[in-house]
Amino acid sequence: MKLTLTALLVAVVASLSVVGPTRAFDDKKEDITPTFKNRPESEKEFITKVGEATLKAVRTSPTKMEMLDYKITDPKANRKLIEINMSWAGAVTGKKFKSTIKVTVDPTDKEKWEVIEIEYNDDNPSLKVGMEKNLKTLKAKFNR
Repeated sequence: MKLTLTALLVAVVASLSVVGPTRAFDDKKEDITPTFKNRPESEKEFITKVGEATLKAVRTSPTKMEMLDYKITDPKANRKLIEINMSWAGAVTGKKFKSTIKVTVDPTDKEKWEVIEIEYNDDNPSLKVGMEKNLKTLKAKFNR
């Protein structure tokens, strides 16, 4: 019995040591996060990429991501609010979820918008581990 538990412990530690470097390698992939400083002509395509990048920043592995709709409003002077509604599925369960993403930008310079704030909410009851930190990092990437 003791030998079996020891073998199990060795197997778990060995598998974790393999998983660690794989995650670090994934982080070095080419960054394809869109930037608000250089927006393309196609607004819908750009907003879709913003929604997907936000989902990936908050959730571990969303799949089948699809933008349902978006709306851009002017809540006050020198501010635009981009509200994006996304649909996605969990990688493990395949269950569908809906997310609402609100990106507040300063459009003073028409060519180079600056992201002021990102708000995220979805109907998935699981925890959003590190959401605030990840959204802060994403905001910096959007403004690069």
